Amino acid sequence: MLDGRGSRTLTFALGVARWKVEAAKPLPERGLGYRTARDLDTVRAALTFSDLLDPGVEQAGLAEGLQEALDELGPAHPIVAALLEGSSPRDRARALVAGTRLLDPAARAALLQARPAAVRASADPVVALALKLELLSRPVNRQNEAADAVIGEEGARINQARFALYGTTDYPDASYTLRLSYGAVESCPANGTLAQPFTTFGGLFDRADGWGPDAEDHSWELPPRWRQRRAALNPSTPLNFISSNDIIGGNSGSPVVDRKAELVGLVFDGNLATIAGRFYYDPRGNRTVAVDGRAILEALDKVYDAPGLVREILERPSAIVTP
Repeated sequence: MLDGRGSRTLTFALGVARWKVEAAKPLPERGLGYRTARDLDTVRAALTFSDLLDPGVEQAGLAEGLQEALDELGPAHPIVAALLEGSSPRDRARALVAGTRLLDPAARAALLQARPAAVRASADPVVALALKLELLSRPVNRQNEAADAVIGEEGARINQARFALYGTTDYPDASYTLRLSYGAVESCPANGTLAQPFTTFGGLFDRADGWGPDAEDHSWELPPRWRQRRAALNPSTPLNFISSNDIIGGNSGSPVVDRKAELVGLVFDGNLATIAGRFYYDPRGNRTVAVDGRAILEALDKVYDAPGLVREILERPSAIVTP
């Protein structure tokens, strides 16, 4: 809850606030990622963007993020008090976006150039909120750094043990290296039954109907456009599929290609067995979850009104396969 709350202006201001605070500290006291001149240059580069931001989009995203904080933490929590200052999420978002100058790239560039004292004295309400959040985040950051140090040390020991056991017979863990995995569409045991290899659009609507829109914090609720276009969709179209590919966190978005090198899906998740995938792979239960290329085409054409994009995809030399 100590992030940009769905707002690019608040994310930017919070990044600037942290950068200025850390850069002003003596070197031994700086947090991770701020300890060298190269670190600071990297942070600055990440904060630099020239988009002219849309106030309506900013306000909608921020209102949603503020409401989430209120729902999760309650009105008495100090983070919520800092975020809302006694207003409702919608009113607070409206006031912040109306009062900030950070929608303009020139104003963001000026804030990047400003001295720490000038940032602290800024009258911009989004900058003022970012400074409050930066202060609240300091103990959390210290806890995270302490935990990361332990994880890093023990992770190194685990990696040494793995190398002693497997040597060079095992492939890299995908930490900044290209990782290729092969597998097959394959079911697996799940809760006393078998997980089906494919789900379908029909199953999507079946779950939405069966659970209703309010169950489990709206987890099964479908957007209005999907409900409106239900009759246009082929219910037998595969939506997602599982395969025996070995993945790890960070592989989301990876392409799945078939033996003809055609794109057939995009990875977006794994089952529970993949949580330990950093350390081992068990072919009996580890499964990759990917959205099916046929679902992408069907949704683009019949839900999102983008038949031109579908034609463009299918005209490519290496296209998504058609149903």
